[in-house]
Amino acid sequence: MRRRTFLGCMGLGILGLTIPVSLDKNEVLDRSVKFGIDNVDTVVDVLNGRKVGLMTNKSGVNSGLESSIDVLNNHSDVNLRALYGPEHGLGGDVEACEAIANGEDSKRKLPVYSLFKEGANGFSRESVEDVDVIAVDIQDIGVRSYTYVTNLAQALEASIKYGKEVVVLDRPNPLNGNKVEGPILEERFVSEVGYHQTPYIYGMTFGELAGFFNGEFYNNLADVSVVELKNWKRKMNWVDTGKKWVGTSPNIPKVESVFVCPTTGPIGEGSYGSEDYGISEGVGIVENGERISFEFLGAPWIDGKKLEEKMKGYGLEGVRFKQEKHVPVFQKYVGRVCDGVRIKVNNMDNYRPFDTGIYLFCGLRDLFRDRIEFQDYVHQMAPSGFNLVMGNEYVLDRIREGVEPEEIIDSWSTDLKSFKGKRKNYLKYE
Repeated sequence: MRRRTFLGCMGLGILGLTIPVSLDKNEVLDRSVKFGIDNVDTVVDVLNGRKVGLMTNKSGVNSGLESSIDVLNNHSDVNLRALYGPEHGLGGDVEACEAIANGEDSKRKLPVYSLFKEGANGFSRESVEDVDVIAVDIQDIGVRSYTYVTNLAQALEASIKYGKEVVVLDRPNPLNGNKVEGPILEERFVSEVGYHQTPYIYGMTFGELAGFFNGEFYNNLADVSVVELKNWKRKMNWVDTGKKWVGTSPNIPKVESVFVCPTTGPIGEGSYGSEDYGISEGVGIVENGERISFEFLGAPWIDGKKLEEKMKGYGLEGVRFKQEKHVPVFQKYVGRVCDGVRIKVNNMDNYRPFDTGIYLFCGLRDLFRDRIEFQDYVHQMAPSGFNLVMGNEYVLDRIREGVEPEEIIDSWSTDLKSFKGKRKNYLKYE
């Protein structure tokens, strides 16, 4: 099976951060953001009297870090009948691309249906036959290629196909609700890491995205409702909410990983032929007992100081690059010293995560072109991981041709303007 690292897989780390918040220093930050699951009375009113299946994982918690499974299962007016686990499993600790079988939650004696089974993903008839409602409470990271986005779309399809209601218990978009970046997915590149035609960074919460999918791709045929967030504003990134982060998959243990995943993740998705041509996106590197996935980009053949100076020369806002050396303990280049750069976000308002990745790939191209193999396909007609997450061949072609990053990024500006025009009809928060 194709190795995929950044589309899911995270540790279960829970920690606070010191990254500067994006709100103005003189503005009083309202830290009373409430997740959908925090609005228990509303949730119970919506679910009362019906049999419920819950799509979630370790990241599905209330503001007190209590599992949403327990919140619902322990409430006398909620009849929880089934659980649905995405890629990485219900515990969020299974590595990327590993198929997961159906099972049982031994603690609560509930069936667990895998949405990431060998050869058959999504909701089967069997998995929903004993429920009236599919509730969705899972933390996303704001990018198209994260497979939980695909699962959300599959829940809407189950609603249409099997006559079930979908109730999204909304959660913040950790990048904030304003960032929209990257090319629109081309239909021929539809896969588990890109299910519908959105930009790479789509700038919506899961509740908003459900409405967008339903209206734009399903003719509003799915029965969907949303238990909305309270006190969340579009300009808020995760740190602004004042909430602790619960890892969504093994390689997203902390918010720093979320912020830079759209920057380095796509680059790491391309294996670029043999290992000696590969680029580590930090997956497999552990620092002080914790993974630093996506915060570092390097390889044994990279001159980190040259790459640092190249990136500084672009004058990108909101981010710093610093040469570092690391030795991966798994994945690429195990046991070998990798030279490269550490990516530090210092202002999320100004930082452009995906666009920064285009600059970074172009910088690598300019400095180390003879060491990069630009793969379009991994075998026969299967697109490379990079092209799949990009949703097109265009980006890799332009990088290969030596086109400057500004020109590449500008090439999809018209498409983004059109997308934003559609997107505004589904936004629920200011």
